[in-house]
Amino acid sequence: MAKFDASTAVEALEWDFTAYGGGSGTIPEPSEDVIEAFFKGVSGLSGVLGSQPGPDMTEEEVRALADRGVEFGETMNGMKDLLATLCSDQPGREDLDKLPLRVLLAFTGWLVGEFRPEAPKSASQTQ
Repeated sequence: MAKFDASTAVEALEWDFTAYGGGSGTIPEPSEDVIEAFFKGVSGLSGVLGSQPGPDMTEEEVRALADRGVEFGETMNGMKDLLATLCSDQPGREDLDKLPLRVLLAFTGWLVGEFRPEAPKSASQTQ
């Protein structure tokens, strides 16, 4: 008989920034309210950026920010604050500040992807 086991439904949100002088650990599972606040905050930043930050942000998009006079540093600071809050400061702002931009964007993309996991196929879907 098929069984849903909540303990194996998703993987732990483990992170490791030691390669950049940061820490490592496991992000506590955020509440629905915290997740909702994160996505609302990102949506506000996306309006400034013109696209959602993530690992697929191109050099041209970064240059376009400067061309539009957007203060990219302030926007990324806002993103780091949102991430630290979402992660219950595990990683915290100090850890996030140690990451190069491309690594920070890759972490952001990974974390956002973890809140949109692909649904596993049921036995009837795999036949």
